[in-house]
Amino acid sequence: MKNLVSYPHNSIDVHLTAVERKKSSDSKRKLISIESNIRTDYTEYDLHFHENKLENIPVKPFYQSFKSDLQSLYDYQNSTIKEVKGHIEKLQVRTIRNTCQNCTINSANTLDHILPQGEFPEYIVNPKNLFPCCSQCNSYKNKHLEKDGEKLFLNLYLDNLPEEQYLFVDFEFDENDEIDFNYKLENKFKIETKTFSLIVSHYDKLHLLERMRLRANEVYSEIENSILSGLNKLSTEMIFEEIKENISNDQRAYGFNHWKCVLKLALISDMKYKKYIEEKKERTRA
Repeated sequence: MKNLVSYPHNSIDVHLTAVERKKSSDSKRKLISIESNIRTDYTEYDLHFHENKLENIPVKPFYQSFKSDLQSLYDYQNSTIKEVKGHIEKLQVRTIRNTCQNCTINSANTLDHILPQGEFPEYIVNPKNLFPCCSQCNSYKNKHLEKDGEKLFLNLYLDNLPEEQYLFVDFEFDENDEIDFNYKLENKFKIETKTFSLIVSHYDKLHLLERMRLRANEVYSEIENSILSGLNKLSTEMIFEEIKENISNDQRAYGFNHWKCVLKLALISDMKYKKYIEEKKERTRA
């Protein structure tokens, strides 16, 4: 995971443009009638966004009678939303531009409302409330707060991710020398308790550990084949050292706890795995 750059322009302009683009109708007139309320609440959102305290924005019953009109402004295929999505994408570094940073597994093929649109329809097209996301992660995010007001998910515009490792993976061989993986979260390096708890909640609610395990099983053969191919020219130690250098580069590009970096690091750090690779190479030569 990596932090994304948030929309840098005046958010209210997006709302006003979306309203202006509506065909003349009762709905448009109703939205124009609450423009001053929307302006006030967009200012409130910006203040809370700046302080990373979006969880303190209260639900405003006033907007429920305008809910369907506000929700009509949001359509993933309409020009306003396409423009916002495109603008947010271009702000990001190329290596992560098209990947959902909530999971780092799938493509970012939709937009997640950080404050849910059902409770906060007033922010339906607020670009600071829209986060590039995969449909799978989006489907798991039906609320953003616990009953006690604690956040359930990381806001990767605002919550700074630690550089210390907190994602780990174990692996084991079965009787057929097939490898299975088990991802886990551990606070080995004394990450601040509240930050680590939020990370745990984010991973739990999005089922990331199991999703990463399944993905690791899919890509492992590619990793193994690359190692075995390299052994035609280099020693195991040299291959593993080269992988270690590449991991450092990938961590900077994709995040210090990217599931694939963690997987490779666990493999090359394990003596059992080194022995397994050397034995497998010998078997292929026989």
